[in-house]
Amino acid sequence: MIEHSHLKIIQALHTNGTLTEAANALCLSQPALSHQISYLEKKLGIALWEREGRSLRLTQAGLLLLEVAHQVLPVLSQAEKIIKIFPKIKIA
Repeated sequence: MIEHSHLKIIQALHTNGTLTEAANALCLSQPALSHQISYLEKKLGIALWEREGRSLRLTQAGLLLLEVAHQVLPVLSQAEKIIKIFPKIKIA
């Protein structure tokens, strides 16, 4: 299953261009980010990025997930904002 954090990683890599800069933007270490990328690619069975020197370029599959991230992340963010204004209900 693709998780919220995976979509954020795809966006950060696309926006920042390098593992180091993306890791900094996500408040992760570079090895932790590399591990997450590797995990996602293995889970999906397809490469999402191609390395070009120090930079990363999204593959077609990666670009598809980037488009999904652009659609889904704002919706999730809006839902979180709306939920926060609901009255607090105690769960028994």
